[in-house]
Amino acid sequence: GTPGGSGASGESHQELRKLQDQPARRDVLASLAAGATLAWAPSARANVGEGDTLPNGARQEDRLRKGMDAWQKLGEKLTTTQVSEEEWTNTQGFLRRLYGLNDDMTYLARGFRGDKKKESEDLVNVFKKRVKETDKPAKAKDLTKFMEYHTEISGYLAKFKGMLSDVTADIAVEEEDVEVS
Repeated sequence: GTPGGSGASGESHQELRKLQDQPARRDVLASLAAGATLAWAPSARANVGEGDTLPNGARQEDRLRKGMDAWQKLGEKLTTTQVSEEEWTNTQGFLRRLYGLNDDMTYLARGFRGDKKKESEDLVNVFKKRVKETDKPAKAKDLTKFMEYHTEISGYLAKFKGMLSDVTADIAVEEEDVEVS
């Protein structure tokens, strides 16, 4: 039998392929069985409602606060150390996560009324646009331009956080105005 010829060697080649496929199927079944066993194992995490997640509103505010802190730390890190190729790549990934804060900001802004609601919508739209634009200097490794955007975006985040604080103060004032008879 020559390679590529027909006959006995062609048949044995097909049988060899069948044998090679069988362990793969066995491995799949074994991993499925192991996965099913793990799925039935008791969880180490608490169930929803038992203190492991914050309710809506508080969760978004917590993510916003953590995002702001991480954004500030990123700015400090980029300006106090030599920025590596990997750090610029990580920064681009971070910008995508930072962009995701717009969903939390939009959710939280639902509680705003009147002019404040419109102002918050405008702020979120500019925030999204600036975060997208910040990817260009990050990709170009232009620290000066990146930090200009960083300062601007930090201002939007701080302003939004201030708007949230104002709402909390407004609610407290409204509660004081309510007379109980």
